Amino acid sequence: MIKKHDGSRNGLHKLIGAAVPLMLIAMAFNVQGATLVDGAKNEGKLVVYSSMSSSDTDTLIRKFQAKYPFVKATFLRLNSGRLMTKLFQETQAGTYLADVYQTGSIEVYLFQKKGLVAKYSSPENKAYEDSFKDPEGYYTSFYFTPKVIAYNTKLIAREKAPKSYQDLLNPYWSDKLGMPGGNAGVRWIIGMSKRMGDAKAEDFMKRLASQQIKLHPGITEATALLAAGEHHALVFTNADNVEELKGKGAPVEWVADEPVTTTQTVLALSSRAPNPKGARLYVDFVLSREGQEMIRSFNRIPARSDVPSDPPRLKKGLKFFAYYGTWAEDENKYTEKFHSIFR
Repeated sequence: MIKKHDGSRNGLHKLIGAAVPLMLIAMAFNVQGATLVDGAKNEGKLVVYSSMSSSDTDTLIRKFQAKYPFVKATFLRLNSGRLMTKLFQETQAGTYLADVYQTGSIEVYLFQKKGLVAKYSSPENKAYEDSFKDPEGYYTSFYFTPKVIAYNTKLIAREKAPKSYQDLLNPYWSDKLGMPGGNAGVRWIIGMSKRMGDAKAEDFMKRLASQQIKLHPGITEATALLAAGEHHALVFTNADNVEELKGKGAPVEWVADEPVTTTQTVLALSSRAPNPKGARLYVDFVLSREGQEMIRSFNRIPARSDVPSDPPRLKKGLKFFAYYGTWAEDENKYTEKFHSIFR
């Protein structure tokens, strides 16, 4: 009986010993969360600089304020280029208004180079794949945009649709293809060059250019023209744009050539944030399941691993090749290359 009693007590000690670290982690997490909330409450304000659409940013911030009514949150919405210009102008003037940046990974990297980004590892980060987090901890992606081939289903039967980029080199596609140019085209060629290697990518691009491709200023225009029957197929566009048009009855479909090059829209903290606690609280909220489900409701693709996209095929089972902010270093080089190939 004594041996049995001792064994039970030892087992109990082991159980308690195993549980204590987990309890301590949970307690530390709760304390950290409480401290963050108290700090945000004392600050009382939050300013988000965003290149996401005004309506989506406004809805996200309203939801955040409903959860944390003691924070008066406002935002400035500009496209990524204008947002960067404004931030650099403010910095030069010694003015620091932004708490959170909500824009592309490349833009955030350029902010970082100016010393304007603080590292922050959100407790929610564990639910994100490494490819959607900056290796040094400067940003986390909150949604991403896969670049896919798209085709008009009235002009191309499914069995004849391209299955990969290499298929687009077939003479059949000559004078049947459209493609976004401008900044979208440059960033696509950067992604493809990083994925394939410079030599293979350049050879592919030159062969592709010989297909008499029609260039358009941006992705939205190119995709609308595809739906209207202006092109049989697009070399690349945004998968979620195609799904949105499909939902409205447009005769369009997309094909993923894996790994799928994809841009990231990320969250980062300002290193000069007037309200750093509120900034962290906002980032945690957007990266949480609740925040990511909201992102999905905007017809965007949530980066969080345990929140599926709508429809699921936008994300499920695909391998992604995400744009890293450091690729900004090569943007001038690839801008020249893009324009020299696709004249």
